[in-house]
Amino acid sequence: TWMHLLLELMCIKPFGKSVLPAFYAITGSETRKFIAFLSLVIAGCFQAYWSLPIPENQPRGGYSHLSHSFSRIFQLGILGDYDVYDLEGIDPVLDNVTFGLDEGDESKRYHDGIQLLSLFMAS
Repeated sequence: TWMHLLLELMCIKPFGKSVLPAFYAITGSETRKFIAFLSLVIAGCFQAYWSLPIPENQPRGGYSHLSHSFSRIFQLGILGDYDVYDLEGIDPVLDNVTFGLDEGDESKRYHDGIQLLSLFMAS
């Protein structure tokens, strides 16, 4: 298998000398502790985001609202790629005059919560 080949290649001096330190860093106990901590942060932020009454996050037939909410939080927390209006479930509106996309109206119910969540997770 591929994994067996990769482990065998670590025995070759030019390849193993540069890969082994990174391999030990990834598999070390400190990394597992950091991943556990990061998982708790993501789980807490997911619960906070999912509890907001955003229409896109509400259950309905044939739609996985949990995976949708988790993918938004994963984008925000791990990838750092997010749009505040997208987190609020606001779709862009086409402006008929300039033919550009304008952001929709923000929600008065949970806009501040989304702002705080994105500020906490992005920093």
